[in-house]
Amino acid sequence: MNEELDQTPSTWRIVCVKRRIFPQPRSHIHIVGVGTGESATWADLRWTLAQALAALKAGHTFYILDEEHGQPIQVVKTECRVCDKMILSAIKTGNMQLENMRECVYQPDPEVSFSDS
Repeated sequence: MNEELDQTPSTWRIVCVKRRIFPQPRSHIHIVGVGTGESATWADLRWTLAQALAALKAGHTFYILDEEHGQPIQVVKTECRVCDKMILSAIKTGNMQLENMRECVYQPDPEVSFSDS
């Protein structure tokens, strides 16, 4: 998501995530980017963590879809319990968690796009 956010808040379905291991203060994983779209198998837009957090601050909404029950689960900004950085998180309901979503894969994979977490 490289362009400026539209002034009208929108709702975005997260369909995949980018993860990175952070070694300090102890090894843990952060989601450093997300892909959004209507299809569970394809992301139309790519967002860095910073872009997603800015969108939330601007009033946009992100969610993941519990495919089994057809229910949206809201994604929110929260503080990492390990390193105190701001991260994205979703309400944990059964196996449907933001952290368990499939990895975003792009051709070519612009790994550098997700480095500003």
